[in-house]
Amino acid sequence: MNDLAPCDREVYAKGTLLFMTHSLGSAAAQAWVQKIADRSGQRVDWHYAAGRILIKALGDLDKVKTVIRELMPEHDAAYKAAWGEETVFPPRPAWWDDASIAELNLAPRVEVQDGELVLVDPLAVELIASAHNVNNSNKE
Repeated sequence: MNDLAPCDREVYAKGTLLFMTHSLGSAAAQAWVQKIADRSGQRVDWHYAAGRILIKALGDLDKVKTVIRELMPEHDAAYKAAWGEETVFPPRPAWWDDASIAELNLAPRVEVQDGELVLVDPLAVELIASAHNVNNSNKE
């Protein structure tokens, strides 16, 4: 049985990605994100994409970011519990140290581009480019 609240389709479609994390179970993610929404008074929701948790919001994004900062210790506790160790380093939003930096969606996904379905996987592209550069440098 699924006790999760239904997805807010407008936040899913039009929301701004504020944080991408992973390793939290769906119940922990739902509870944490609901606290963020309640305390910020903004529309905040989350969804899975390729094993990652994408947290999006509509409204006053600065309020949401402030609450994410306040509640980050709860995220970290759930993250470390999922890993079963204290030595892991939980992820932080891209804007954590510089508010001008937007969170990047690095989750693999399928998008429609020019009427065609295209697999977008930024991390795979980076790995392939890196391997290509190493292979080319070995030929010199």
